Amino acid sequence: MQGIKIGEIGTKLGMNATNNGYLGFDKVRIPRENMLMKNAQVLEDGTYVKSPSDKLTYGTMMFVRVVIVQDVASYLSKAVTIAVRYSAVRRQSELKPGEPEPQIMDYRTQQYKLFPNIASCLAMRFAAMWLWNLYNNITSELEEGDMERLPELHALACCLKSVCSADGAKAIETCRLACGGHGYMTCSNLPATYGLVTAACTYEGENTVLLLQTARYLMKAWHQATSGIKLTPTVAYLQSAVTSDISRHWEHSLQGIVRAHQDVAAG
Repeated sequence: MQGIKIGEIGTKLGMNATNNGYLGFDKVRIPRENMLMKNAQVLEDGTYVKSPSDKLTYGTMMFVRVVIVQDVASYLSKAVTIAVRYSAVRRQSELKPGEPEPQIMDYRTQQYKLFPNIASCLAMRFAAMWLWNLYNNITSELEEGDMERLPELHALACCLKSVCSADGAKAIETCRLACGGHGYMTCSNLPATYGLVTAACTYEGENTVLLLQTARYLMKAWHQATSGIKLTPTVAYLQSAVTSDISRHWEHSLQGIVRAHQDVAAG
């Protein structure tokens, strides 16, 4: 069509089954009924009605970021499963003459590579479930006009998307290397899995930018805490750091571990 340019950008490191392209408009008039006006609107007389909150435009991106955390947890689980099963059947090096070669999983260095990533799978899975529930709760509040916790959701989605995608990509590469030459083969599915997860470090917000968004939220929360303003639940621990002495005796319990992490985070 005249004034419209469209094209495909070419092959990528991964996700080549997904089409990515570009779309450009040059002096093209878009009919009002075809405009995306869920939040901001243009009335029939041409009047522009601003969105109730600029942050509402982040809604779709926040949803995708929440889903990315779930996806990364699943991809890492797949990679760890492949590497662990491979390590259980692959044998190498006759340590004692006449005895069978040991499974490579018996080597401590292999355990150091894989066991922490098994734990990471569980941590990411629990974090993804928690973030998904939080997203649904805050979305329900938004539908009722309550936008108080929207910045909190934005910061959490930014943080977990960037941390999980970066840590997940590194962990999957570790799993690939743990499988030796077989891990480099496409039939292991590890190269494709790595390509999918490392892409998540860039799309829906480049990780450095998202971490800066999280830092900005935390700086604002700290300022609110020092000003006596009530904080949202996930950063409420900062209030305790301001109003009380955070040096405590160690409590050997789950709550004690959580409190210790909060004290360290509060500085």
